Amino acid sequence: MCIGQEIKAKGWRQWSVLPADLASKLRDTECCAVSSFENALALIATHSCDLGHHNSNRETRVEVVVARPVVVPKEDYMSGRNPRLFQFRLQQSENISAFEILAWEKYSIDRTLLRGSEPDKETVLDDTTKRLLSGWLGRRYYRPAFPDAFQTRQSLHQSKKRPADALKSLVKCYPEHILGLYLKVNPLTELEDPNTAYEVEVLCVATPEGFETNAEKLTSIFGNYVSGLRQCSGVNVVDDLFVSACDIPLWNVQGFHRLTEYDYLSPSDEIDN
Repeated sequence: MCIGQEIKAKGWRQWSVLPADLASKLRDTECCAVSSFENALALIATHSCDLGHHNSNRETRVEVVVARPVVVPKEDYMSGRNPRLFQFRLQQSENISAFEILAWEKYSIDRTLLRGSEPDKETVLDDTTKRLLSGWLGRRYYRPAFPDAFQTRQSLHQSKKRPADALKSLVKCYPEHILGLYLKVNPLTELEDPNTAYEVEVLCVATPEGFETNAEKLTSIFGNYVSGLRQCSGVNVVDDLFVSACDIPLWNVQGFHRLTEYDYLSPSDEIDN
């Protein structure tokens, strides 16, 4: 049996939790900022396929992230909305605890160590958290990004209907109704001349069910977002469309950037004074 088969046979998968004795080895081999894993969790971030790789020389290390307990979680940091901090809730015995992960804090251990141990079977992340956490880490390296000048102009709105506020409302509906909000910004470069406008196309794609049952509500929120963009100095919305996924071919979203979460802007409490 190769190392990959042994590791899988032990039950190791992506987002498995290291038992305390194995987690403690992080402090022995890395410049680890965690003094104790009595309350913190060490989670395997390496993909399950790489954990099960047959060659120990080609896949030598396992990436680990640390989840620390948090007393009062904040909605701005839940569901992968923030690119730097991920908070989630975890069912432990009869209690629900909250934890947070810092995007930059990653460690690694020798993959062969997994051969002689099993993951913590009492602490298991639910499937939704696993999916969100994988996407969140990936967006650390790639996510929609727009010119700073375009972002600045979104704050120079001339009405009380701020685009960011409407976007937050859409995000709250996202898991159930919104498949994607897409922007095409032209040009995708910095415009120093304030009299030269960014031309923007906006596309909002809803699930067929959401479009049928909540079209009026979602159209109103989307309309507020578009209206807010139109009120921004130096931003020219040339086209906007709210549509069901059944009514738009994939080809039509070529050139658009998909805003998967409200993670390309920083929450206001992150801005340095």
